[in-house]
Amino acid sequence: MKNENNHGEEQQRSITFGTQGFSEEFTSSVGKLTLNFAHLEFMFSLFAGMHMNTGYPFNELVLSELSFRQLINVSVGLHELLEPIKSERDRFKEIAKNATLLEQERNTITHSFYGQTESKAIIRHKNVTRMRGGYRQQRQEITANDILTIANKIEDLSFTLGNLIHEIDGSWWEDDSKNPKNQASHDLKELIIENKQKYLNENYPFEDLPDLNDEKCCLHCQKIIKVGDYKVFKDEMRNEFICCPNTPDCNGTVIDWVSTNHLESLKNSKL
Repeated sequence: MKNENNHGEEQQRSITFGTQGFSEEFTSSVGKLTLNFAHLEFMFSLFAGMHMNTGYPFNELVLSELSFRQLINVSVGLHELLEPIKSERDRFKEIAKNATLLEQERNTITHSFYGQTESKAIIRHKNVTRMRGGYRQQRQEITANDILTIANKIEDLSFTLGNLIHEIDGSWWEDDSKNPKNQASHDLKELIIENKQKYLNENYPFEDLPDLNDEKCCLHCQKIIKVGDYKVFKDEMRNEFICCPNTPDCNGTVIDWVSTNHLESLKNSKL
């Protein structure tokens, strides 16, 4: 990325409306950034909700109203109260710190407007006003690879947090009889889904909808699963959950499914 100030010779620029004039590679990189950040935010919500131990949907009544920064602060506070080992508290604080920095990088991309030079270079524009320095115009040449670098960092951090959630979920509830998930499982009823593609289209919680033939890695059982083999369960409050095909031996749900590329990393984290 090349930064530019307000002075000196510059090429003639034009502001682009919508995505016209941008390459598919560039718009795809912005899309990946958006989706990866949404997943990271969801993982923090899952982390905080797990510590609250109030159960769905009560934890979401609170967490859904928090900004990303507030969600991080609540997560750190809860973990500080409940985690007795300092090294583990510091470990999560490092994740939270990196998430804060990545949010700033993401905001820089998504809260700007874009144009192109005569040579088709993409320029990011942002006008800011500060108590110190007053009004400034930010201009920066940016490429799809620049954005993908940020998107990939967010994806990696989301996976790191997912690993931590999996570790805590197993270590804090070594006695299965005290695990609220297992207590609730007695009240769950499996539903028979005749049209699995239609059900997945209507209920999948993320935007990057997988194909029924796609393979994923479940963070809970650490096994490769076929998406189309998923199971659906309903609780007493009529909430429905898309679950790992290995249920009831596995407590994983759709939010625990990650790319199969992460399986080796997951195994290594347990060594």
